[in-house]
Amino acid sequence: MMNDVEVFYESKDLVGEGPAWNPETGKLYWVDISGKRIHVFDPVTKKDDPIPAEDLVAAIAFDKSGNIIAALSNRLVRINPETKVSSPLLTIDSIPPNTRINDGKCDAAGRFWLGTMDLAEKEKTGCLYSVSPDLACKKMLDGLVIGNGMAWTDDNKTMYYIDSPTLEVWSFDFDLAGGELSNRKTAIKYESGEGMPDGMTIDREGMLWIAQFRGAKISRWNPRTGKRLAQYPMPTYNITSCCFGGKNFDDVYVTSANVLMDGATDAQRVSAGAVFHFKPGFSGKEANKFGG
Repeated sequence: MMNDVEVFYESKDLVGEGPAWNPETGKLYWVDISGKRIHVFDPVTKKDDPIPAEDLVAAIAFDKSGNIIAALSNRLVRINPETKVSSPLLTIDSIPPNTRINDGKCDAAGRFWLGTMDLAEKEKTGCLYSVSPDLACKKMLDGLVIGNGMAWTDDNKTMYYIDSPTLEVWSFDFDLAGGELSNRKTAIKYESGEGMPDGMTIDREGMLWIAQFRGAKISRWNPRTGKRLAQYPMPTYNITSCCFGGKNFDDVYVTSANVLMDGATDAQRVSAGAVFHFKPGFSGKEANKFGG
């Protein structure tokens, strides 16, 4: 499917990830993991006011007070967006050496789910953790290589999750009250040679939008049938994640990376690490907050 994709901002990220729209501020937030910064972009003024991080920063969420909850290599910190001052919340001591947090999102009960990865992207040392609003941390899955994108259905009965090298998207029965996962199934299976599934989001129809790292596209999938419904080609090679945003949550914002570019064309290298934007004719919803 062709679409009018535009460069939203030439952020020149090493590993842009985790886009999130905040309707209260009307701004787009995303991280540059290796660049150790959190972007805060105002689409009205076209100004970026990045917040430096003290470590690799993998994912962000917001709390009810408007603070940013940032996932660093092995811990969570709370950042005041006005002063840019951070304070520690939780260190996950069970994350082993050569492993780090790679992606995360909050569920409707306010838990922050954090997937980890092997730094060499080979060993199954990654895990999926759930951090409750009272900062109790529980390991939910292990044996992952690159724990990545996640999403929940509107009825909160299903959670979708990606371990990128498997080329699969898994579905789990999800218990919102207890925060438990069960009955893992393969919802979507990618063919080899089209990149790896990376970050993802879900639209109001329950369809998944999945970034394809080394695949130069976003794909829309029906997770109930495992069928791809549409493909949206992107200008660069390593597409990392996407989110819905804007006033009506009908804009799609897409992050990318400027690493591991072997295999990319010269044209795909031009805007590597930029954020892209398009309007697909579908809409999503606001991201869940930490603490509910």
